[in-house]
Amino acid sequence: MASIYHLIKSVLPEQNSLSVSTTIKPSLFFVASMQKNTLTAQTILFYKVNGSVVPATYEYDYVNQVLEIQPTVPLDGNTQYQVRILSGEQGPRTTLKETSSREYVFSFTTEVTAVVEPPPEEPTVPPTEPTPEEILLPPFLLLDSYPSNESLVALPEKLFFRFNEPVDTTTANAVSLGEKGLSKLFSFFSQEEIDLTLDSENTKDGYLVYTIATPLASGKQYEITIDSGLKALSGKVFSAEQTLTFQTLWEKFYCSVEAVRLLLGLFSEEYTDQQLAELIQQQSIGVYQLASMRDDFVEADWTNGAPYAASQYVLYRTAYSVMLSQTLETSSGMKKSFQLGDLSVSESSTVSSEISDLLALFEREMDKWWKALTGEEEVVAGDYRPTLSKRLGSATKAETDYSYPSFLTRASMNDLGG
Repeated sequence: MASIYHLIKSVLPEQNSLSVSTTIKPSLFFVASMQKNTLTAQTILFYKVNGSVVPATYEYDYVNQVLEIQPTVPLDGNTQYQVRILSGEQGPRTTLKETSSREYVFSFTTEVTAVVEPPPEEPTVPPTEPTPEEILLPPFLLLDSYPSNESLVALPEKLFFRFNEPVDTTTANAVSLGEKGLSKLFSFFSQEEIDLTLDSENTKDGYLVYTIATPLASGKQYEITIDSGLKALSGKVFSAEQTLTFQTLWEKFYCSVEAVRLLLGLFSEEYTDQQLAELIQQQSIGVYQLASMRDDFVEADWTNGAPYAASQYVLYRTAYSVMLSQTLETSSGMKKSFQLGDLSVSESSTVSSEISDLLALFEREMDKWWKALTGEEEVVAGDYRPTLSKRLGSATKAETDYSYPSFLTRASMNDLGG
């Protein structure tokens, strides 16, 4: 997942401001449009310095790209407050799924509020210092992990976790790993336990590292659970039980999700990484089966991955499937509209020439790479990319007019409304 170093443009109040009104609503001004559901009290912390978390609601303005934190209780006077924006997978994300590569922290101090003097005849009781039990420090939090939540990874041999303070390793058994959705009641009968061994050498300075003793399987979904039994060296207990899921790559998986997203740009936003990964896997199996039926098929060429031409074919076949699916849904009325860069297609409009050009371009690329894979045509050096413009809403046709492969099922542009 891509990251941005300067995710926050400015904050209100400014860093280290003094005499701030107790009715202030701290605001964060972002450099990009954000996913509203990632702007929460779990990704953006608001608390008194050396004190308790401030209960608040979070209101995001898409137009101005600003988040307003609205406290639900009055702020105390002459008190220092802090807003902490987490980084990476644990922090907020843009609409393009970018995260911040660094953590932001800004502080401010509220104004001195008026104090009603007691009657002269009554002695003033000096304030008592709060006891350690009354002081709630910033919570013990997970900042980052590998695998990250909802990620797609090759078979990992280790698990890495980064917390906001050093971990008490005597509580390391609070972290567990198992297949996603597998009932703990029946896990005894269905699979061996996935053993984790603490990597003591690399577990330090807030990092917690485990070696996966039992090899994981390809094409499986796994679940990491960190329960509240995990503690920091300071004695703080992990804030709340947290679950992270990840998917291991299939054996036949011939291009990356990132490559598909790069090719489609904003057009892939409605698809999760998991959905795109399943499409890639289906197309990978398909091209392998088609290739294996040929007399000149050599299994050794596919042992450690796939030939380059096969990976390119899978890339464009997946992109074509995504685009055609959304176009058909819009044309049939199942979806009101979709947006591709500056281009908007609605159910009442015809499919534009730009969409037609892109679909035709992907078909030509599939045909080209299939012929390269089967030896029917040689792809010369430098001819590895289609001629796409920088704007997502347009495409330039290749000079050579490739015929469509016979095994592709195509929909006429007339059927799509064009």
